[in-house]
Amino acid sequence: MTQLRRGEKTLLFVIVRDIVETHIASIIKLNILQANINHSP
Repeated sequence: MTQLRRGEKTLLFVIVRDIVETHIASIIKLNILQANINHSP
C-alpha cells in the first residue's frame, strides 16, 4: 500500500513536471516571437 502510494506520487510528480516544462517552453517561444516582432521596423 505504501509503495503503491509512493509510485502514484512519483508518477504524478513526473506528469506535473512534464506539463510545467512544456508550459515554460511555450512561454519562452512566445516571448522570443514577441521580441522579434517588436524589433522589426
